[in-house]
Amino acid sequence: MRTFIDSQLLIGLLNPKDVFHDKAREIVKSKNVFLLEAVKKEVRGSFLRKYNQACIKILKIVNKIRLSDLKTPEEILEFAEKELEKLIRSDEKLENFYRFVFDLIKDKITDKNKLIEIPTFLDDYGVELTTSISKLGKVVIVNIDEQKLKTRNEIYRIIQDVDFKQFRDLEIFCEAVAHALEEEAELLIGDKEFYEKALIALDKLKQHGYDPKLKIEYIKP
Repeated sequence: MRTFIDSQLLIGLLNPKDVFHDKAREIVKSKNVFLLEAVKKEVRGSFLRKYNQACIKILKIVNKIRLSDLKTPEEILEFAEKELEKLIRSDEKLENFYRFVFDLIKDKITDKNKLIEIPTFLDDYGVELTTSISKLGKVVIVNIDEQKLKTRNEIYRIIQDVDFKQFRDLEIFCEAVAHALEEEAELLIGDKEFYEKALIALDKLKQHGYDPKLKIEYIKP
């Protein structure tokens, strides 16, 4: 059976500071995880946006250190950690990303003369994403062929009045169903609202004669 994961779980897999990280790691180690095209697209945009925002803010802390009179590694690290906590209090939604980026450079910031380079993530559409997640477990990226694309569009037409919070959630659901019409699958969802809408959409499809072999499960952090 194929296991599909939603964007919430994939971001959790990529970000060690995310509340879903441990759960996502367990899933990839124990199941045959397949990454949907729609999930790949959403995560590339969402992860990169948050990651880049965090990088900009963390580099501002680094610049403060460069311009300061701080001398010892202990002084520098204490200052940096206090600045990090202030940053998190000002924008709690990005806390996991701030901590993630900070940990990437923590060992380098105590040397004021050392060049700080923050790694880029997922900057190539397919290669970097594949490389990043392949280090974390068994994940296969699946593409949607012409026939499944046609099926996905038919599914969308039937359930388009289901009020998904985001259009990308609708795309993920339709793509998962298109695959599940050919092979048994499960869709693991970390977003409760997405999970509830997916159940409604699945029921509606069955009312229209579709019977995808798809199990939908809500995953708590």
